[in-house]
Amino acid sequence: MKIAYLAEWQAYRSSGVLNKISMQSKLWQKLGHEVQVFLVSPPEEDPVLPPEMPGLQLFTHPLSSRIPQKGIYYVNKLLSVAGLEKAVKTFLPDFIYYRQGIWYPGLLKVLRLAPFAVEINSLEANELKLMSLLKRTVHLKTRNMVLGKAAALVAVSHEIAESLAEFDKPTVVVSNGFDTSSITIPTKTKNDRCQLIFAGSPDMTWHGVDKLLFLAEHCPDYDFHIVGPSIKVTLQNVTVYGLLTKTELYKLYPQMDIGIGTLALHRAGLEEASPLKVREYLAFSLPVVVGYEDTDLKDCEYALNLGNFEDNVKDNVLTIRRFVTRWHNKAIPYRDVQERIDLSYKETRKIEFIQTVVKQS
Repeated sequence: MKIAYLAEWQAYRSSGVLNKISMQSKLWQKLGHEVQVFLVSPPEEDPVLPPEMPGLQLFTHPLSSRIPQKGIYYVNKLLSVAGLEKAVKTFLPDFIYYRQGIWYPGLLKVLRLAPFAVEINSLEANELKLMSLLKRTVHLKTRNMVLGKAAALVAVSHEIAESLAEFDKPTVVVSNGFDTSSITIPTKTKNDRCQLIFAGSPDMTWHGVDKLLFLAEHCPDYDFHIVGPSIKVTLQNVTVYGLLTKTELYKLYPQMDIGIGTLALHRAGLEEASPLKVREYLAFSLPVVVGYEDTDLKDCEYALNLGNFEDNVKDNVLTIRRFVTRWHNKAIPYRDVQERIDLSYKETRKIEFIQTVVKQS
């Protein structure tokens, strides 16, 4: 098939979302499909090059740089949609794969150039709470225009899929994965002091960085590395890096012993997730500590689930220490990791689902 991958995201800033789009689209290409990525992105003052993506076309309108930062994302969409429509029409896709965003005039005209599926990465009821009044109003009045016209829906968790039942659309649950073939697993450093890493994004309260700092305070014999959030810390055993490029992060992982995932998903009103960073940890052979139900890691010995409540870290410091002691400088079963998270299996199943939908469209 000819597949157009359409997303609206910040292309000039490193993120797990960009890495996911890159891995997905390159894997579809490996499976024999012709893929082009169409990425609508506002400008960035200090841009970094986006990761490699098949046939990548970026839509950053020069006039959008004159818009105040608060409205730059939406205005860039409005200014870019005509060029986007022309580019997708020129590609003539058999199918359009759209990462769900907020509707804007002209979007549906682009999507209806071919049968399309929408990938939904969050539980809508909770996302609405985080939006401004204007964004929330626009989304609520227009969501049916996109989801109602889709040929299929792709949810990253069972919890999200259940929330989409009202649309009565063919729906598949495909959690986030990682292309384990895209990296060579380096030999991990043998550390005397255990090294724990958290990689996330700034200002996301559900990441639970405050809980991580509590753990660091109560485990002075461990070293903690925080990537993403730019925070001020006085603890001697905590190093804060801010945002790192994928290359920089991938050099850091082999020096680590344990990966720390989201610890406060309850603050976002969610129970289940499959965060991209946790898949990165596992791909680099790091056991993980999380605070939620992971779609792929049920009954997994190298994944410690603390439970999804406010005091999950406070109540489990000794449990965490036992887990760390067990896995410090010990390899996790990599074949099992691949069977749980590898993107090849996940995306093959997704594409087979999409092909079935296309035939019925």
